[in-house]
Amino acid sequence: MRIDIQKIKAKNFFSIGNSGIEFDYRTGLYRVTGNNKDSNGRNGAGKSVVLCETLAFGFYGKPIRKITKDEMLNSVNNKACEVEIYFNKEGSNYVIKRGIKPNFLIIEKDGEVQGVNANMKTTQKEIERILGSDFQTFTHLLVMSNSYSTPFMDLDSSKKRSIIEDVLGISVLGKMSDFIKRDYVELRNNIKLQEKESEFLLKSYNELKEYHDELKLKSTKFEEVKKEKIDSLNENKDNLKINIEKINKIYIDEENINISISLIKEKKNKYMSNNKVLLSELSLNKKQLDKLNKKINDIKDNPICPICNTKTDSEHVKQHIVELNEQVDNCNSLSLTNKKKIKSNKSKIEKIDDKVYELNTKLKNMRDLSKKKKSIEEKLSLVEHKLTSVLNEENTLNELIDLDKEESKLKDYEENKDLLNKFSNKFKKLVFMKQVLSDDGIKNYIIRKVIKFWNMKVNQYLSEMNVNFNIIFDENLDSKLKSRGRDLFSYHNFSGGERSRIDVAILLSMLDLSRLQNNIDLNLMVIDELFDSAIDTNGREEILNLFKNKSIKENKSIYVISHSSDLPIDLFDKEITIHKKDGFTTI
Repeated sequence: MRIDIQKIKAKNFFSIGNSGIEFDYRTGLYRVTGNNKDSNGRNGAGKSVVLCETLAFGFYGKPIRKITKDEMLNSVNNKACEVEIYFNKEGSNYVIKRGIKPNFLIIEKDGEVQGVNANMKTTQKEIERILGSDFQTFTHLLVMSNSYSTPFMDLDSSKKRSIIEDVLGISVLGKMSDFIKRDYVELRNNIKLQEKESEFLLKSYNELKEYHDELKLKSTKFEEVKKEKIDSLNENKDNLKINIEKINKIYIDEENINISISLIKEKKNKYMSNNKVLLSELSLNKKQLDKLNKKINDIKDNPICPICNTKTDSEHVKQHIVELNEQVDNCNSLSLTNKKKIKSNKSKIEKIDDKVYELNTKLKNMRDLSKKKKSIEEKLSLVEHKLTSVLNEENTLNELIDLDKEESKLKDYEENKDLLNKFSNKFKKLVFMKQVLSDDGIKNYIIRKVIKFWNMKVNQYLSEMNVNFNIIFDENLDSKLKSRGRDLFSYHNFSGGERSRIDVAILLSMLDLSRLQNNIDLNLMVIDELFDSAIDTNGREEILNLFKNKSIKENKSIYVISHSSDLPIDLFDKEITIHKKDGFTTI
C-alpha cells in the first residue's frame, strides 16, 4: 500500500505568517538549509517547521517537539492557523485540513469531504486508519532527528515492542485483549488498573528523574563548553594581538618611503640632465677638435700657410702649429674630463636605480603588511564579538530542576505500589489470565517469524555503509552487537558516527519490514540534523549514498536538514533554502 505525500500548505503556523507557504515533495535526495536574516545564521529559519512539524500537526494534531498546542500558533497573528496535507493512496487523492482558532479537522477523498458529521476524535482515528501508523511510529519511521526522537536502541523494551508491533500491524491484538479484559471480574480489573497506575507513576517519576539528570549533565556540559570556548577565543585573541604588535614593530610608513623615492629620483634627474649637457659639450668639443686637426693638416700639406700666407717652414707658421696643437690638447683634455663625469653620473644613476628598486620592494612589503594587519584586525574584531556573545550566554538549566516534584512523584509511586501489593496477594488466581493476556502469545509468535528477516535487513544496510560489526535482535528485542573477530559490545561502546549508522540501518529496515508485513510504503523521509552530530566524513558519504540509492530505487523524497558545510554536495539533487526575515518563514 503506497502512500505518496505530495505537498503541504500552511499559514500562521509557528513562524509561518498569514501569507502562508506551499511546499511540494519531489522524488530525490535534497539538502535543506536555512537563511535566518534575523540572526545572520542558519538556525531558526523554520526548516523543521516546514518539513516535519507541518506533517505531525496535519496528521496527528500535535507537534513533534514538546510544546503546547497554543504555542504552535504564529505569535504575531495568534489565530487562523491552518495546515493542509495532500497525499495519494491506492489511486485516491486525499487532503487533510486542520486548524486552530478556529479548531477544525477535515478529510477529503477525491474532492469529497468524508464524515461530514464526525467529530474531530473520530476523524483522527480515520486518519490513522488511512495512514496505518500512529504518532509514535510516525516520528520513528518518517522523521529521523537528533532533536525530536530517541534512537530505537535507547528505548526501553516496552517502547521498542510497541513500535515493532505497530510496524508489523499487530497492535490490534492488544486492543482485542482489552475487550477480553472487560469480561473479567471487578477485582481483576481493579488490579489491572492499579498496575497501570503503578506503571504510570513509575514512568512519570523515572522520566522526571531522567529529565533532571539530563538537565544536570547538560548544565555541567554547558559550563564546560562555555569555558572551553572562552579559553579558545582568548587564546586566539592574544595570538592575533601578538601578530599585530609584530607587524607594528617592522612597519615603516608608506608615505615616508614614497618621499624618499621622490627625493632620490630628483637626484637621478639632475644627473641625467647633467649628462645631457656633458654629452652636448662632447659633441661640440669633437667638432672643434675636427676643425683644429683640419687646420693643422692644411698647414702641413700646403707650402703657404692659409692663416698668414707665409711659407710653412717659417718660424711664424711653426708657432701656429704649436698653438693649434695646444688647442687640440685642451679639447682632448676637456673631452676626457667630460667622459669621466658622464661615467661617474651613470654610476650614480645606477646606484639610485638600485636604491629606488630597494625602496619600491620595501614599499610593496609595507603594503602587504598593511593588508595583513587589516585582515588580522578584522579577525580580532570577530573573535572579540564572539567572545562577548559567549560571555553573555546564560545557563538557565538548573532553574528547570524541581526536586520537590521529583520527591512527590516517588512518594506517590511507593504508596501506590504498597496498595498494589495488598491487592495482588488476594488474587493469585489471576496468574493464568495474566499469562493469556501477556505478550507470550500470537504477537510473540509473529515477532519470532519476522525477526530473522529484520536482522538480515539491518545488517544489510550496515554492510552497505561499510560497518565492520553486526547487530542481532532476539524475540524480546534485546540486541547483541559484535565486531568481526572481537567481543560483544553495547550500543554506547560505539562512537557517535557508528551509532548514527546503526540508527539509520534500523530506521530503513523498519520501513522494509512495514512494507513487507502491512504493505505500507511511504514516499517521504526527513533526516533532521543527523549529519550535524559526531559522524566522520566517510560515514556521511556512506549514509548519503545509501539515502541516494534508496530515493532512486524506491522513488522516495528524502530531505536532509543540515547545517554542516562539508557534506558532499554532488550527491544531492538540489539544495533548498528556507528563509526567515522579520520573524516570518518563507521558501
